[in-house]
Amino acid sequence: MSDDIEARLHAAFRRGSLPAAPSSLVDALERVPDAPVTLRRSRTGRSLWAPLAVAAVLAVASAVALSGGQRGVVPSLTAAPTTSATPPSEPPAQAGSPLRLAFQAQPVGNVLPKSGDMEVIAGLVKRRLYSVGSRDAVVSSGDDRLVVELPAVSDPDRFRNLVRQTGHIDFVPLGTDQKGLGDIIDPTRYPPLFTGDEIATATIETDPNTGPTVSLVLKYAAVQPFDDYTTSHIGEFFAIVVDGRVVAAPMINSGIPGGHVQITVGGSFSLERAQDLVATIGSGTLPFPLREVSDGAPPSPSSP
Repeated sequence: MSDDIEARLHAAFRRGSLPAAPSSLVDALERVPDAPVTLRRSRTGRSLWAPLAVAAVLAVASAVALSGGQRGVVPSLTAAPTTSATPPSEPPAQAGSPLRLAFQAQPVGNVLPKSGDMEVIAGLVKRRLYSVGSRDAVVSSGDDRLVVELPAVSDPDRFRNLVRQTGHIDFVPLGTDQKGLGDIIDPTRYPPLFTGDEIATATIETDPNTGPTVSLVLKYAAVQPFDDYTTSHIGEFFAIVVDGRVVAAPMINSGIPGGHVQITVGGSFSLERAQDLVATIGSGTLPFPLREVSDGAPPSPSSP
């Protein structure tokens, strides 16, 4: 190390201009017995300050990476503030090419869908699409068919999945197991703590400290179980699962009393996925699953 670099590091330590060390590192240093530290030269003539400075800088950098790096990738699950969060602007209008999708409703056991069921499904799908900014979508139904026409779409698969998913939502404790987007959850290994039926409201908001968030308000029956679980499992993971697949798996950062939940948007839990989750929660579960068909022909009209 040159004398110039050594002198600059020495001066930086004296000025205190380096980044603040994590509290764990500070505590460890404070346990070092009081002893005078002198600047002396080794037998080779090099200052012993230089390797000490480099080691300290690397220690601080490593601690910052460990404590802060993961938070930028893994969404967090915390208690939502009651006043500071504000709703963001409405989703922008979609841009892209026209998209036409046709679906056939599938029976549930021996129960076949009827025209009245298809009208219900059409209404739920319209609500989902409206929630994500597709207000010009045309949804028509009849017999056991549903046709969705979108004038401008840049991501067809996003809307294909948004329409056809049944929308059954589970909130699933994962313990220390971290899951990724799209992972299939075995309910016998990871039983849900509660389902989407226990969500009173779901909105996209902007927290001044964390940016976009999904804010959930739980119904009364889920408030205490969720408080008890999160308080005793801080640092573990909790999945939001739609139709058996993970859409977000945030880390529990604090106990969550009162049923006001905040999920930060980040990593694989993008803003679009957050909007789709809120749209799915807000619309409800489809009474019959949908299977995409290729003919795209208009259904026999029973609803406009």
